[in-house]
Parts: sequence; C-alpha cells; structure tokens
Amino acid sequence: MAHLGPDEIGNRLKDAEKLVDKTSKYFHYKTPDKYYSIEGFCIIEATEEVGVLYRGLYKDFENIVWLRPLSVFLEEVDVDSKKVKRFQKVV
Repeated sequence: MAHLGPDEIGNRLKDAEKLVDKTSKYFHYKTPDKYYSIEGFCIIEATEEVGVLYRGLYKDFENIVWLRPLSVFLEEVDVDSKKVKRFQKVV
C-alpha cells in the first residue's frame, strides 16, 4: 500500500483541527467529572487515519497520553437509549 503524500496528510490534520478544539477541555461520557486536554493530532501509520492525542487532567493519569482515531473520538454512543457524544467539549 502506498502511503499518503505530505499534502494529503497536511489536509487531513487541518480538517481534524476544525473538528476538535485543541484549546478546550473535553470529558468522556462515562466520566463527566474528569477532563482531558488535547495534545495534538497524528496519522496512525497502519490505517492512515487521523488520530487524536489526549491526556487525562486528573490524578494518576496526567502523565499518560492516549490515542484514539478521530472517527471514534467524535462518534456518538448509546446511553440509556439516547445518543450522546463519546467526548464532549467542556463549555
């Protein structure tokens, strides 16, 4: 498989920045009292998807950087028969 070129990678990363605000905090629907900061974006080598790098802003997790595909970070999940965002921006 041929890899994406630098222009396409740059475009995908710019598009991700329009969807996820790096200056905001987010919370996961399972833990609305625990916040995460967005560290940046990356290209996942195996799939060439955009990934979101994020860090927990709470005890014992502040030194861990997590990675999720952008599509998963943005997706909605079912909670009590309702759709909610997996990660929600703190307002």
